[in-house]
Amino acid sequence: MATFRNIIHFLFIYLRLINNLRVQKKFLTDRFKSSLLKYELANDGSLKEKDFNKIYGYYGLAVPAILGEAFAVLHGKRLNTNERMVLTSQGIVTGLFDDFIDDSNLTNDYISNLVHHPDTVKPSNDNEKLWLEYYLQSLNMAKLSKENKDQAIKVMHDQFDSKEQQNWGIEYERLWKITQNKGGNSVLYFRFGIDKKPDLSEIKALFQLGVVMQLENDIFDIYKDLCSNVITIPNSITLISDLRSLFKKQIELFIEYSFEMNFESKNVVRFLDMIMPVVNRGFVCIDQFEKLEKNNNGVFEPKKFSRKQLICDMEKPVNLLRTFVYTYKNTY
Repeated sequence: MATFRNIIHFLFIYLRLINNLRVQKKFLTDRFKSSLLKYELANDGSLKEKDFNKIYGYYGLAVPAILGEAFAVLHGKRLNTNERMVLTSQGIVTGLFDDFIDDSNLTNDYISNLVHHPDTVKPSNDNEKLWLEYYLQSLNMAKLSKENKDQAIKVMHDQFDSKEQQNWGIEYERLWKITQNKGGNSVLYFRFGIDKKPDLSEIKALFQLGVVMQLENDIFDIYKDLCSNVITIPNSITLISDLRSLFKKQIELFIEYSFEMNFESKNVVRFLDMIMPVVNRGFVCIDQFEKLEKNNNGVFEPKKFSRKQLICDMEKPVNLLRTFVYTYKNTY
């Protein structure tokens, strides 16, 4: 009977996640579609289809629907309209900011000026214009505007540091530090889209959540990063057991820090209920890599494998089921 109740509980978690995504998708359409459409129609070529795909299908959708909703649950509340507006704006600028880093024509000083002084910058193209519009909107609407901007600056510097990942001679300790900062500061950036200021215990736990999510992102992006000549922890490791141990340890630390936060235990559990289905997807991908390793004389060598072998399709029903199983097994 207990097992049956647990299964029902986890089914409810997934249904709630689906509903949160549905609510945010409607909000994105109702509040942002018309303003975004003008950029799609009058595009000078600096904005690509992938930029809008990231807005509608990833950052603008998942940031409020998953992270934002989880933050709200932790505080025993629902996202208000202002918070959802800020989080959605933050999601939009996050995807676009990648273009600034990848654009070899933009200097660090130029990008820094965009982030530090957005109200004085004259955009040079539609990409920058769109980014500035929503960056300013996020700062103007956020209750914690100063903290929001300060955290955006930290994220920017982390992105500058990430250029070191194009050097395959980078030391492991430095690579791990860059990975931690990129993930941790990004999650905290979104956290400052919520009205109430976090205390140190919440900052510690959410920074660690970012570490987990960045490591998971790098796990899924092994093929893409190899094609871009970017070194990460997952694509430089030779034993999948080491990757699994590292990933598991970071999740355990996140759970430990979560229960040290100054919130009611029931709120922490609900928060974890919303986060863990996303986090546990990483184990499904690791399982796929483990099979590749076994067929390669026990050594994981990503450069030897094909795109099909390295990309883990989480839209496949079998992989969704495996994620559900990991979420059910990995209790806290």
